Amino acid sequence: MIPIYLKQVAFILNALYKGNNCKIDTISFDSRKIKKNHKSLFVVIRGKKFNGEEFVYEAIQNGAIAILNTRLLPIDIPQIIVDNVINSLKKIAIWLRNNINVKIIAITGSCGKTSVKEMVFNILKIHGKTLATKKNFNNNLGVLITLLAIKQHHKFAVIEIGGSQFNEIKLSSRLIRPDIVLINNITESHLSGFKSLYGVSVAKGEIFSGMLKNSIVVLNSDSHNWLLWKNKIQQQLVIWFGLRYSQKNFFHLISIIQKNLITKIKLKTPSGILNITLNMLGHHNVSNAIAASIISYLIGVNLINIELGLKSYFALPGRLFPIFLSKNCILLDDSYNANMGSMMASISVLQKMPGYRLIVIGDMLDLGLKSEIFLHKKLGIILSDTNIHKVFSIGCISQFTSDMSKKGHHYFNTEMLVTHIIQVLTQYPVTTILVKGSHDTKMYKVVEMLKGNFKYANIFI
Repeated sequence: MIPIYLKQVAFILNALYKGNNCKIDTISFDSRKIKKNHKSLFVVIRGKKFNGEEFVYEAIQNGAIAILNTRLLPIDIPQIIVDNVINSLKKIAIWLRNNINVKIIAITGSCGKTSVKEMVFNILKIHGKTLATKKNFNNNLGVLITLLAIKQHHKFAVIEIGGSQFNEIKLSSRLIRPDIVLINNITESHLSGFKSLYGVSVAKGEIFSGMLKNSIVVLNSDSHNWLLWKNKIQQQLVIWFGLRYSQKNFFHLISIIQKNLITKIKLKTPSGILNITLNMLGHHNVSNAIAASIISYLIGVNLINIELGLKSYFALPGRLFPIFLSKNCILLDDSYNANMGSMMASISVLQKMPGYRLIVIGDMLDLGLKSEIFLHKKLGIILSDTNIHKVFSIGCISQFTSDMSKKGHHYFNTEMLVTHIIQVLTQYPVTTILVKGSHDTKMYKVVEMLKGNFKYANIFI
């Protein structure tokens, strides 16, 4: 937030305010994170499981100097009273967007949004003060909170936009009005809301609704729906990227070399050769790195700083995060989330790993009942034709995968699953295990239990 007086906030919102006309520097939603020197306006948000009013006194004690709420509270502190807190925050965000000089990059897609966002952030922070979406807070409220956190010293803001229902991405895009838009890819995800791959394309295309006339669109030539999207892109420049050779790609891939959990990428760019060292595995992460490189290049970052930014970036926990359980046993922790696209990308990585290869699969959720059964069966058939030796599954729908693979076993008990995994791992001198499932399946518990059973358990750095 840029510094603003309480009276001006009340004017923007056409709202009642009471108390001194103090100056605020930040808008805070979490009473625990307020500091005495922050000059914070504490916003009272009510959720299904909490009421922000319960934390007002804690917020004041920690240093909040004003409150925004839907009713006047019996406290001796400046207050703004509004009819709807979220709508009021949107008005403040719109005012902020009109009064700041910052380049905003909006990132959406079915897979890799957070990874690309973090890669771009790691590069741009070398070039200038940069703000990025925290973790994966990419829903409408998360996007709003990120926008409100922009300060005068920021040159760039990298905002991840997600959605599981139609119009969610549209609302976020119209709020932030991005200078650069990326659709990283499209695959079967959130089908309970979007119904089909076509529906996913429609939803991801909503990001174009907030573009400025001089915005730049970055699209994946390997995964897109150009026929659907092109009518929504009228005056904007379109930049393409991809792994497969295409004359229209802005950067051209020369080579990929993967060895010892390191990927080396060589790209031909308009300014020369870009040599990337990536501390990650998988062609999908190569694609993510190319997208991040192009976005950074379009912002004005030179090739040396792009190389530096990507070389200092490491995989996020839960996203193909490598952990050595022993000297010759690697655990690939991909437990954060799963859909069909990310599952295929992870399987591709596992197939290239050394030794005995074991995959542990949790349910892929939010695909709609018919699609969930079909895609889990399809995944099993695919796995049956790979060099992966064993397929373990846990949950409900994932049983279709282990059954169809014809080289698997299904479990309903986590402890029994982990016991059998350890038995398998101790039978072979070199092993690689991949753990993956949708977030709500809590596959991270399998990862933690495996780490607890191996004293070595060093994280790869």
